[in-house]
Formats: sequence, C-alpha cells, structure tokens
Amino acid sequence: MSNPHRPPRNRNNANNANNGTGPGSNRPPRDVCHDFWRTGTCSRTTCRFRHERPATATAASATAGGGRGRGGQSPMNGAGTRTNVRSSFANQGINTAIGTVSSGGMAQNLQPMDAGVAMTILENYCGPSGSVTELPRAGPLIRIINCIMSKGSNWRSEDRQDALQKLATNHGKLRLQELLEWENVSTKAETVSQTMSFQLGYIVILSLFCCEALVDCPLRGRCNELLSLVHQSYTTIGSRIVASMDSMVNNLSTRETDTRSTHPEGMPFHQMLQAVTSLHKEYIQRFKTAPEDYPQIKDMSDHLGRWLSVWSTNSISDPAELSAQDKGRLVSKLKRDIGHLSTILGRESTCVAPQPTLNNGTINYTSERSRDRSDEFEVNPTIKELVIRTFMPPGHLREGGPRHDNDHASVVDITISPTQQELTSLLPQYIPATFHDAPHHLPMHSMDRLLDIQFRLLREELVYPIKAATNLLFSDLKQPPTVDTILKGILNEKGGRYKGVLDRNAVFFSVYTNVELGTISADRRGIAVTLSFDTPPGKGRNQKLKERQAHWESAGKKRLNIGGLIALVWDKSEIHLGLITSDTKYLVASAKGNPNRLSIKVCFFEPIIERRAVEQFLANNSNGRSGRGMHLMFEIQTLYEASRPFLEALKVEPTTVAFSKYLIQHEKDSLINLVMDLPEYTTKRGFEWDLSCLFNSPAPVRMKVNDSQSIATAEYYMKNRSDTLLDPSQAEAMISCLTREVALIQGPPGTGKSYTAIQLLRVLVRNRVGPILMVAFTNHALDHLLESVLKNNITRKIVRLGGRSQSEALQPYLLDKVERFQASYLQRGVNSAYGEMKRAEEAFEENMESFSNRDARSLDGLDLLLQMEYPQHYTGLIFPPYDIQIVLEKQFGDASGDFGQIYRFWLGRGRRAQSGQRGRPLGALLGTFNVWSMLPSEINDLSQKWERERIETGRTMKLATYERARKAYQETLKTLEEFQSMQRLESLKNLDIIGCTTTGAARLLDLLKGLQPKIILVEEAGQVLEAHSLATLVPSVQHLIMIGDPQQLRPTINNYEFATENPYGGHLFKFDQSLMERLAWSGLPMAQLSIQRRMRPAVSNLIRGCLYPKLQDHASVRDYPRIRGMAKDVWFLHHTNKEDGGGEDAVSKCNMFEVAMVKSLVQFFLRQGVYNSPTSIVVLCAYLGQLTKVRDALSDCKLFVVLDERDEDLLVARGDDQEESHQVVKKQVDVSKQVRIRTVDNFQGEEADIVILSLVRNPGKGNGGGIGFLKSSNRANVALSRARHGMFVLGNGEVLENSNGIWPSVIQEFKQQDAYGEAFPFACHRHPNDTQWLSSPKEIDTLFPDGRCLLPCGVKLGCGHACPSKCHPDDDFHTTIRCAEPCDRLCPLGHPCDKLCFEECCSWLLAIHPLFFARRLLGNDCGAVNILSQFLVTRAFDSELVKPFVVGRWIAVLGNAQLAVPTAKRWIRDGNDIKFTRATGFCTVNMYARTLVPSIISVSAKPLVARRANTAGAPKDVQNHVRRVLNNASGDPCTRLPCDKRCTVKLKCGHPCPSVCGEPCDEQLCPRCATTNQKSQVVDLVLQSTLEDVDLEGTGLDCVLITLACKHVFTVETLDGVCGLGDYYERRPEGSEGGEWIRPLLPPPGTIKAPVCPQCRGEITSPRYGRVLKRSNLDLSERTVATDTAQRVQNLKANAGSFVSSAIEKRLCAGVMYRSEETPSSADDGRVRQMYRQKLGVSDTTTMSGSIQPRRKLPFSIKDVLGPVLKNEYGLPPSLRGAIDE
Repeated sequence: MSNPHRPPRNRNNANNANNGTGPGSNRPPRDVCHDFWRTGTCSRTTCRFRHERPATATAASATAGGGRGRGGQSPMNGAGTRTNVRSSFANQGINTAIGTVSSGGMAQNLQPMDAGVAMTILENYCGPSGSVTELPRAGPLIRIINCIMSKGSNWRSEDRQDALQKLATNHGKLRLQELLEWENVSTKAETVSQTMSFQLGYIVILSLFCCEALVDCPLRGRCNELLSLVHQSYTTIGSRIVASMDSMVNNLSTRETDTRSTHPEGMPFHQMLQAVTSLHKEYIQRFKTAPEDYPQIKDMSDHLGRWLSVWSTNSISDPAELSAQDKGRLVSKLKRDIGHLSTILGRESTCVAPQPTLNNGTINYTSERSRDRSDEFEVNPTIKELVIRTFMPPGHLREGGPRHDNDHASVVDITISPTQQELTSLLPQYIPATFHDAPHHLPMHSMDRLLDIQFRLLREELVYPIKAATNLLFSDLKQPPTVDTILKGILNEKGGRYKGVLDRNAVFFSVYTNVELGTISADRRGIAVTLSFDTPPGKGRNQKLKERQAHWESAGKKRLNIGGLIALVWDKSEIHLGLITSDTKYLVASAKGNPNRLSIKVCFFEPIIERRAVEQFLANNSNGRSGRGMHLMFEIQTLYEASRPFLEALKVEPTTVAFSKYLIQHEKDSLINLVMDLPEYTTKRGFEWDLSCLFNSPAPVRMKVNDSQSIATAEYYMKNRSDTLLDPSQAEAMISCLTREVALIQGPPGTGKSYTAIQLLRVLVRNRVGPILMVAFTNHALDHLLESVLKNNITRKIVRLGGRSQSEALQPYLLDKVERFQASYLQRGVNSAYGEMKRAEEAFEENMESFSNRDARSLDGLDLLLQMEYPQHYTGLIFPPYDIQIVLEKQFGDASGDFGQIYRFWLGRGRRAQSGQRGRPLGALLGTFNVWSMLPSEINDLSQKWERERIETGRTMKLATYERARKAYQETLKTLEEFQSMQRLESLKNLDIIGCTTTGAARLLDLLKGLQPKIILVEEAGQVLEAHSLATLVPSVQHLIMIGDPQQLRPTINNYEFATENPYGGHLFKFDQSLMERLAWSGLPMAQLSIQRRMRPAVSNLIRGCLYPKLQDHASVRDYPRIRGMAKDVWFLHHTNKEDGGGEDAVSKCNMFEVAMVKSLVQFFLRQGVYNSPTSIVVLCAYLGQLTKVRDALSDCKLFVVLDERDEDLLVARGDDQEESHQVVKKQVDVSKQVRIRTVDNFQGEEADIVILSLVRNPGKGNGGGIGFLKSSNRANVALSRARHGMFVLGNGEVLENSNGIWPSVIQEFKQQDAYGEAFPFACHRHPNDTQWLSSPKEIDTLFPDGRCLLPCGVKLGCGHACPSKCHPDDDFHTTIRCAEPCDRLCPLGHPCDKLCFEECCSWLLAIHPLFFARRLLGNDCGAVNILSQFLVTRAFDSELVKPFVVGRWIAVLGNAQLAVPTAKRWIRDGNDIKFTRATGFCTVNMYARTLVPSIISVSAKPLVARRANTAGAPKDVQNHVRRVLNNASGDPCTRLPCDKRCTVKLKCGHPCPSVCGEPCDEQLCPRCATTNQKSQVVDLVLQSTLEDVDLEGTGLDCVLITLACKHVFTVETLDGVCGLGDYYERRPEGSEGGEWIRPLLPPPGTIKAPVCPQCRGEITSPRYGRVLKRSNLDLSERTVATDTAQRVQNLKANAGSFVSSAIEKRLCAGVMYRSEETPSSADDGRVRQMYRQKLGVSDTTTMSGSIQPRRKLPFSIKDVLGPVLKNEYGLPPSLRGAIDE
C-alpha cells in the first residue's frame, strides 16, 4: 500500500484542474447559477443556486474526495445523524459476503455472489435503516452491482431485473446516491480508512447506470429514475472520473499497488473507457439540458480521446492481456463511440442555419463547403437556385421566428400530432429538399440531417390531409351566411361527405354535426371522452332497427372505427385531434337506441376537451349539452397509428444509428471505391463461415472472411459443385452478403430473391450468429418466408410479431402464443402493475361518479372555506351568543352541534327577510364578525357570496382531484405496458429468427432493442420507405442485408407532391425512393441475381434489353407450352379507342374498349380447358378505375368449362398416373373467381401463366397525349415481368413509342418479335394453320363462341371413328364425346352388337334403340338374360314382367312398379298407366303431363294397352295439342304449330314474361332485372345487338326472347334461323315478315343435326323447336339402325355356310326389324316365314331340323329376304339403301 502521508504523484493538480473550480478557472463553482456566473442575469423565477459572478466567487478548490452533489450536502456529511446498521449483518452468510477489507483502505472482492444471498442483502440495504456509512458496508452492495452489470456472473436475467427493481425503490436510490457521493475515492489502496478504490468500486458503480440490463430494458421509467441520480451528482461524478483517469494515465498503471500480490485486480482500462463513454451517452440522451447545467461535461470527449491515445500505445500497465488484433478492434470501436459522444456534446453549438450562396453555378455554404465534383446537377439549376434563395430554416433559426408553436429546429421537440396553431397557420411548412447540396440547417453528410429530412417528409405526408381538411372547413366557416358553400349543404343535411380541392389535390372527409360532450371513462389508450352527434344522412337513419344495425355493422369497419383519427371543431374557432377508442360494437349499440344520434369514445391528444367535459359535468349539465356554439367533427382517412411509431423511432439519437458512413446522403456514385467493412461479429478471433449446408451432400466448406484465398475457394465450390443449392449469381450474392456489413442484393423478376434469402438464413442460423430480425414489406411476404424457413427445416426457434398472419402453419409461432411468464419477478411485476392500474382505474371512476352524485344542499367545503378565508366569521358562527345556544340546545339537544346544523340554523334566520328590507352593503358585512346580529337580508347576501365562493372553490378542488386521478391512472397504465413489454422480452430470448413487417418493427421498437438482434434482413427492400428502414435499425445491429429490386415498384406514398414521378417538384424530394435505391444510386456495391426461372424468353426479352442486359434464361423456361388458342405467346394490340374519365388520378381513368376486350379474352382462355386454376390468368390494370370496370364486367359472367380433376402432384405421390384414370368433368364456373384482377402496383412478387395487361391510356386516333403513371419504368417493369407462359397487352403503341422511359424499347421489342398489330392472331389448337385476325370483342365471341374455331374436329376417337362434333376446346381426350356410329364389336359367341358405338355392349333380352324396338325371341344364341339386370324393379304387377323402354329421350315403364332408373331424374309410380320419366328434356305444352302410347311387343307377343293422359281442366288449345300428339304414333315429329304471340304471364319479379306463348316462364331471364354483364350479351347474331338493345315493347320476333337451358338468351328470330324452323312449318304470306304458321311441312331431306346454342354449344330444349329436335333424333336413330343392320347382314353372309337349317330360321326370324311408328302385324311375320319356307322347299307343317353342310350353297340370299322389307316397306333414304345393297 502507498504511504498515506505522501500524496500521490500529480494527484492534487489533477483533482484541482479537473474540478473546474480552482484559481484561474472560468467555470462556476458548485451550487452557483451557471447563467448568472456567465451573464450576470438569471431567467429562472425561482432559482435554487447562488447568484455569484467570477469577481465575487471564492477560489476555494475541491479535492477529489471532497466533491458534493448539486443538491447540497452529501448524505455522508453530518456526523451522528445516520443510524449505524452494522448489527443488521450479524449472520454468517452476510458477513462472508462483505469481502476483503485492508486495514488502511478498501480492496473489494468482486467475485460473483449468489443471487439468493444478494436478494437477502438488498432487502436490508433497501430498507429504512440500510444506509451505507462505512466502507465495509459498501463492499457487499458493490459486489451485487458488479453481478448486475457483469455478464460473467451466473445470474439469470430475472435475477438482474429483480435486483434493479429493488434498487429503483426510494431507499435503494438513496443507497446509490450515497455511493456516488462517497467522501474519498482514490486509484491507490491507501492506508487511510474509508477510501474507496476507483478501479474496484467507483467505476463498478458507474457501470451500473449504463449496463445492458438497465438501458436495454423496456422499463424506461426506471432507467430514467436511476440516471437522475447521475444528474443530481454529476459535479462529484465528473470530477472523480477526470481525477482518477488522469491519475492512472500519469502513473501509466491501473493497479492499486506497486507490487504484484494477491491483491484483487481492478477493471481493465479499456472497459473503464467504455463505461465512462457509455455512461455519458446514456445520460446526455435522456437529460438534454446536461451540457447546459454542467458545462464541464463538454470537455469529456476530449479527455476520453486523450486517455484512449495513451492506452492504445501500450504504455499503460493493464491487467487485461489483449492480442494486437483484439486491441485494434477495441481501439476502433472506442474511437467511434467517443466520436459519437463528441457529436452529441457539440450539437448545440453547431446547429446554426447555413447561408447558401451562388457562385458561378456552384453552391457553397458558409457552414460547410460542398465536395469538388464536376458532376452535373440532377435538379434543374434554375429550380435549384430558386430553392436556395427561398430557403427559410425552421424554428428559431427563421428570420421571423417560428412559424407556429410546433415549428422547431430539432425534430425531437416536434410533437407527432399537429397543434391547433400548426393546422391553422397560413405559412408554408418547412419541408427540406433531398437533392445533394440542398439547403438545410444541419451539417451536410451527417446522420442528423438525414433523420431530420426523413422525419419531416414522413410527418408532412401524415399531417397534410388533416391540414387540408382544416383549411377547407375553416374557409367555409368564415364565409357570410348568404354564400353557398359545401359545408353549408352538409350542415343542412346534418352531416355528409365533404369533397373539395386544395392545391390541385382532391380532399375527401366525413363531417358530423351537433357534437355534444358526454361522460369520461378510463380506457386502455388513456382517458376517453364520449362524443354524441347527428347520424349522417343515408341508410344509417333507417327507422327499421335491423337495417340500421346491418348498415353500421358494415360501415363501422371503415368509418368511426377504433384507431381512427378525428378532429373536433369547437365553436368554429378551435380544433382538437384525437383517436377513436370505441369499436364497431359500441357504434352499433348507440345506433340501436336512437336512429338520429350516434356515439363514440375519443382519446384526445391534449386534455383540454377532457377538462371541458369535467367542467360541464360539474356545472350540473347532466343532459350532456355542450353549451352554446356550433361544434363539428370530421374524420380523416389517414394512417396515423401506422405512421406514429416510425416518427417516434426517427427521433432517435443520430449517433446510435448503425452504418452511418454508408447511410448518410452522398453524391451519385461516390461510394463506388469505398472499402466496405466486415460484419463486426465476423472479426472475432477464429471466426469462419461454415457453408456445408449449401450443398446436398456433405461438403466441409468453410470460409474465413479476412482471407481472400478462402473466399475464392468457397465461391468456386458454390458455383461449380454439382450438388450446390445455388446458381452462380446466387453464389456471388451469398459471398457478398457474408463479407459486407451492409449488403445489397438485386433480384430481377423471376431470379429467386426469396429463395436466396432462405438459403442465406440457412447459413446464418447454421453458424449461430443471431438473433436475426427478418423484416418484410407485406404480411404475405413475411408469412411466405417464415413458412419456407419451417418447410426447409432451417430452425423452429422463430417468432412472428404482429397478429395479421393468415398462415395456419405459423399460428403456433405468433407472439401471443410464444409469450409466457418465464420468471417470478415478471409475474410479480405484471401482476403488481396490473393491480395498481385497476386500483387507479377504480379510483378514477369513483371520482367521476362522485361528481354526478352531488347534493344541491350539500355544504361540502364551506367550513374549510370559512376557516381559510373568513376565520373570524367562522369563529363567530360556531360560537353563537347565549340566547342562540339555548335555542340550539332545545332544537338539537346540544349547542355545540356540527357545523352543518349551526350554519343551516343561521341560514334559516335569513328566510325571515321582509320584502323591501335593505341591510348594509356586502363590504360592510365582510367587516362585521358578529354574524348572529345581522339582519335576514344581510344573512342572505353574505350566504349567497359564500355559496358562490364555495362552488368555485369546490370546482377547483374537484378539478385538481380529477387531474391527480388522471395522472395516476396514466402512470400506472404506462408502468403496466412496460412490464408487459418486459414479459415479452423474456419470452423471446434465445430465438434464431424474429419476423415482422416494417410497421410491426416500428411499433415494437423497444422490444427489438431488448432482443438486440445482430442481423437485419429486409425482404423487398425496394418497396420500403427509407424512413421505415431507418426506424428499424436498432443500435445492436451489426449486419444489414437488403434484398429487393430498385428497378421494380417504389414505396407507396399518399402525397403525390413528394413522388419522384411528380413533374411539379417531385424530384426535389424523392420521398418514394427506398434506402436500397438511394444506396445503389450512390454507388454502394450491389450483387445482382442473373438467372430467371419465371418467364419464357419471348417475355423476358421485353425487359432484358432496356433494364437487365445481364439477365439469363434458365433452361426450364424454354420448354414452356405454347398458349392454346393463340398464334403468338406475346402480343401488343395497338388500338385508338379513346380513354374515359378525367383527371390524372388513378380512380377516374378507364377504357371501355379494353374492358370489353379483356372480358372476351378471359372467356376465350378459360374455354380452352387448361387455364382453370385461379393462378392461371391475371388481368393487370394500370389504373384503379379500370380495375373496377373489369371487375364489374366479369362479376356476373358464368360459363361452362371442362375442368381436369386429376391432381397431378397427388397422383405422382400415389404412384397412380395411368391414362385410364383420366376423368373430365364439365362444370359451370364464376369467371370473377377463376381470374385474378389486380392493379400493377399490387402485383409485385406474384406471377401467372397468362397476363392480360390493360394500359388504359389512349388519347384516340390522331391525338397526342401523356401516358400518366405508365411513364414510370418501375411500374412498367413490374407489368411486363409477371407472365410465365404468355402476355397480351392492350394500349396505344404509337403514343407509348413516342414517350420517354422504357416504352419505346419495349414497343420495338414487340415489333422485332412480330408481336405487334391492330388485331390478335387467334389460332385454334386443333387447327393451328387457320389463323384468324380479330380486333373486336364481338368478332371473338362470334368466331370462337366456345373457345374454338368453327371447323370440324376430325380427330379419330378411340373406337376408330372420327369425332362428329365441330372443333371443341373442352375435351382434348374426347372422354365426353359419344360416338353415334354403329358398334362393330362382337359378343363372346361372335354375334354382332346391335348398339351404338358409345353404348356398353351387353346381352339384353330386348334390344332397345331410340324410337325403334326390336323383338328378339328367347333362344340359346346369347343365353337368356334377365331383363332386370339394368333396371331394379321392386314390385311387379299381375305376375307379369315389368318392361322399361327408352322412347326418344324418355324412359317408358309398364305396369304398377317402382323403378330406380340411373339415367332419370326421378321415378314414377301410378297404377297400370304408362308413365314417362324425363331424362334430358322433351317436348311439353305448358308443362302439362302427357302420355305416349307406343306399340309394345311383350314376350308373349300380346300388346298391352295404355290409358290416355288426363288433360281435364287444361286449356282447349292444350287439349287439342295433346290429342293431336297422342293420335300420332310414338316417335312421329311433333305437329303442334309454333305460337308467335307474346306471353302474358307475369314473372316472379313482377315484370312481363319476355318470351312467346308455350315457353316455360320460370326459365326465362327478365331483361329489366338483368345484370350489366347479362345486358351486354349478344342476343341477335345478325345485327349483333345486345339484350340491352332489345325493344321489350315491340311485337316482332326480334323483340321476343327465349332463355335456353344454358341460361344464354337470344331473340326468337335468331333461334328460328338457327333451328331452321321455316323448313318444318309453312307461314301465311302476310306482311313483310310473314304471317302466322298455318301447317307443318315435310321435313327437309338428308341428315339433320341437332341444333345447339350459338354461344356454348349446349343443347336447345325449347318446346318451340320440338319437331326439329325429334327429326334430328330420328335421323340419328335411322342411320344407326341401318348401319347396324348392314353390318349384321355382312356377318351373316360370311358365316352362312356353317348355319344349320333350324338355326337359320330362328336367326332370320329374330333379325327382322320393325318400325316403331306402326304396330307389327301377324301378316308381316307370316310373310317372312312363308318366303323362307318356299325358298327352302319345305311345307308349312315340316319341322325345320337337321343340319346343313358347311359348303352347301343356300338357295336364297339374305338380300332376297331383307331387301324388300328394308327398302320398299320402310322407305329408307337412298344412301342407306345403297349401304344395304353393299
């Protein structure tokens, strides 16, 4: 130990010099007012410091051990005033914890202490008797402090927080202040008692106030309370630091002793430097007036720099042994931190407005000269000069002073919400420009300036809508009553929507009238005031409760909802802002009670309205009236709550923002040659990247960041190994990210930005360098990234902040699910804080309730008033004269009753006053103290005065009580929020990835600071505002990775004035420029991904030449299928159809031609059958107005498409991909749900197979014009790069080609690909050589009604026959096509099938064909097969088989039976009648049932007779029609004449039926009720007129409509032509269009095909065309029978030689076919048998038996037998006769 009698070397000089109070010092002594010392005046009204000048001040100096706090005497002075509590430490455990104490001084043992023991000791220290009076008592407390701030202790985080919570109590803060103001502090272990070691004790105490456990904790109030101790004692603290550090530097040693003994080592010198630096940074950031209160603090940065310089030269003996590399890293870090401190300390003196000047076109500033560069300015020099000359700095720097009360030079002083003066000020706001060398009041190339600019721009975007609405409203209020204004109309209507224009900007907001103040309540957002107001006009005033409730349930989601910003205009002069705290339920509840009034709860930013509500309450306005004056409220649609966190975050201390040397504003390309630093965490000794996770197979690839050879080797492996997960460009981007502390990755469209981010996260997690903060621009992008992290098994230790996730996989990882109580101190803290908050809330509510329960006769406060203000009157009142006492005793039983009884008795004497009686004046009464001698009138006058004063005093006292309750509640609410944040912080520790959006990061900034992420990865960084990016940079970040594309969409802003694209000054601000874009513009290196896997080459070529010359196509995109139905995969349709709408805003612009074309294209592609996924087709619109038009056009559009139900991925997983499993289902789809419709701005990051791009802008033919938003290359880039397989663009190519930007290059690329023209090249997939050039929607709908051309299909079916249909797109495999050719298959016995090709072959007892019946006798040719094998008969009648028959499209059932028919819609049971169950539709008359009477041959050849249909009660024409039909044989064409009269029936909607007589009304579409989309449907194929064009009152057939089963509508004239009705009926030749139908005609010759719907090829089942349909069915059946018969004849002829004679007879008899139209007679049967017997030479009685020799020639031919029957008697067409002959 050193000799106490020998002073240390230079110690006295150091102490005196650094106290600043020695002789010759210009600094004021302690306890002397700094202002008075310097200027001789003091502006404080009550100053607690001595007013002395340097001439009168004493020159007494203070030693290092004699310092005192600013507040007066140290707690250690005043001997004998402290209680000695040494006896409290009697137990052995605490004695052990005291430590080692030398006989002459203190050498504390700083070894860790057990947390449990420490808590026990703190209980004593933090009690009333726990003061530290002696050094041994300080030892244990210093050890505890060391455990709190040291990471080397084994304490848990909850132990540290528990200890800090105890130290933050009142007694705990007294203990800390005692230690800070310790009497003697030295750097040597002296023999003098009570001397604390600086290295072992005092610096440890100071380190507590800047340790992570304190400053990074969300409990900011606790941190401020403890740092206030430093503020109170800084005079002592500062002098101790300077004296002690100088002593160690002068002695070149940090050791306490001169010998190396067992004496404990102190804190290393670099840790002392770091502790002192951090302490001052934290202290000055929280106490802004510290440099003014303690001027000596401004020299601290110089001291620190000097001490660091000495230590860096290795000349100080230090217990820490550091390598040269580690020491160099520490020196760099300390220099940076000291530099930050110096910046903070010098900010006040450097914040001076620069005076810009112009000198030969170069801009110079008096404060700082610009860089000497020859680059030309981006901004026009004239505009730049104008900006400089009109520059006016903010706040007090402005020549005329601040513009308003919220205009400050420092953004820290600016409130987020605008003030009333700010909103009503007519002076332009201070908005700094962002271009290089722009005038600004802060130094250039500083973080202060960058944060200031971003804060003011972001805040102006938030405030401008509020200010604009205020200006318009107050402008209308100032107008005379005779002037009509927008507001006047709204007031007359009691509310409404205000639509105005201010500075070329449209302003919209809702106004609510007659606002009244209501009750006040405690809310989780603060104190809320209830506002009631008039219900605005509209459905909200509906008198029906349900409708009114439904309206506000819907409208409340967008208006007057929680978090909305409202402005209350009070009495036409004041404006107060607040946030809505009530939800939609509260709004709906208020609407239920009164249709004319609504109520909400609002938390105002300022308490003025609260006070007015309280005052109104106290004034007994219980009805809630707000007094006189007109009070309005308007709601502004601005995202205040979303912007507020960012603005608060931008108020951060600039020196704490990481990477400032890159982020500050630079000139263009000035960072190209900048050498970028490595991430700080990679500079630790021995660190190297493990990259083995980037390969599919084990690959021990490691990379050292400071070894260029290692980096090159790792890059080689990642590029060239076959099992690498990255392509070459991704590998380069990976290396760039891992070796730069600020890394930029540009990902052009389709290059895999998200995939690269996932692989990067894989590496970061594998190397355990987290935690990683992953920030995404949108919730969708964030969910996608986190899902990929889980899917790729990167880590499960993730959390998703925010509650707007739609992902099911991320639900277990949401913050509220991960959050848990993990520590006892958190449980106690949160529970205690919640209890305090609830008690404060109850006290507040009780206080408000007491206001309403006021008794008018109450004398509360009167006695106190009289005692305070009128003591002599009070005395005279409570001590009445003797006679009065007698009266009081008689009345109350005691003369000394309470004050109330005596006062009321005295007051009662005043009621005896007589009219006209006049007493002394009030002034005289105030001087008369004998109140009992006053006249009754005098009592009344005096009591009334006292009552008025009592009410006023009571009001003042109640307001004071309210303020205390309000403040208490808000404080407890804030404490609860801090403890809840602390709870979240503990729950989220030890995580690998924290995911959030930019908004979520700003809202939880305190939480993120506590988590201390080292790495921030920003996805889609090109879409994030620079202000948002800066706000997320927490101080702990060491590595910033930004992935995005600056050439795609910029960030979205609401104020177009600040947009880069704005031609009227947007280039001055460029607020929509992302941080990534600005850094790339400044020249910061940016890696680029170059291999795209999205677009086919024809699409990628559109952006390759003009934006991404290095972009390459992956091999996979070259194999994409061609776009079905088009001759080109990409096409630009040039047209000159003029746009609609006015103005440049995105809402009004539309182009109806493009809307119609888009609709036709969408329907065309959907009908191809391969683009049925919701992700297949997307319609992109450049304007929001166009999107609404397209959405409306497709909203009611439905069509039939064939959907492929095979899920290929599922089949591959199951191993079942056989062709036989292919099933195709026809389904009606809603087009609007199958197609995505988006604006270009909302589709970045997404893609589709086909993109239809509507550019909208078109000035028309021969007109020039602008292209608006299209001129943005970023927006054009996104629009042109979303398509995978094909893209089709609609716009005016000439205008685009003559514009600026990338469009001229794009149009040239279209032309080079021969993909530009005035018509689309349609080419059917089945007939690709037949190209149709179509330029209008009607042409597409006409020539491709079902998505394919009108040519025959011609494809061979599986059976070998050709497809009979026209070209169809909906079934490439022809699985739904029914081949109507005769079946050419044989049964197992070699017999030919008698069915059609599409029917299943089987051996039925009866061969059934449509309209034909074949009789087959029972035999053993194919075996007897039960007739019930196909139809299930549950009951028979009369023991006779029930026989079902197919008749046309009906199924006939005989007998009393119940049948389950698979092909029918229902089964019918009705006695013995023949009933027909409808299968697909048939001819009907007004839906009356009818019965056909076919001739049916049973097994016994006895025909069954069926009953006629019962038509009783039917109209006469119906009966005639039924009779006429039933008189014909079954299958004959219908002979009912068509009726052309318009139907007179009313539809369900009440409108007349639009169809003709005889059509089912229920199936008709009402033209008057049709949707817009339905009205645009073409109903006349000749005139191309639409449903909307039809004259519904006309009498012609072109004015009458028929709705088909497919729901398409056409005129009767059109369908008559399609079905050829004139070929089947004859008209009476009357009039130009013919008269009525008079008779049926013989059907035309030849084969007739069934008519189909011109739109969708669906069948026509209208009763009007029943004869046409039956004729087509008859032709089909005849052709089938004839072909079948001919085939069977050929088979018989070929096998005739092997027949036996008896079998021949049976075969011939069984092969005879009968027409179903007539009943076969026995004569027909006998004639055939007789012919056969004559040819055979046998008699009628001869039995045909025996066998015929195989080679014996028959005496007749088959043609001889069947020819006459088929040709002569059945009247077959010549073509079929020829087929039979052959």
